[in-house]
Amino acid sequence: MNDRVLLDAVHANRRAMASVADRLEDIASLLGEVGMERLETRIMEAVDDIIIHSKRVSDAFGEDLNQSLRQSQEMTGTILLGLLKKCA
Repeated sequence: MNDRVLLDAVHANRRAMASVADRLEDIASLLGEVGMERLETRIMEAVDDIIIHSKRVSDAFGEDLNQSLRQSQEMTGTILLGLLKKCA
């Protein structure tokens, strides 16, 4: 799989998890308003876990993939520069 595609997938996953977390927070808040504080607390703990793990995945893969992309772009630039010098 191409690094750019994987990086895009990692970022899309983080956005999707943030969206899920937001919706769960809304549900938890409503449950708290109707007196179901214990369930609200459990859902909010799950939301915190979603956010933490999503960030870990994004950080772990994102930085590594960004570095890989930078190296690929630099190598491509070096190769093109070398080819242009030979053609000149």
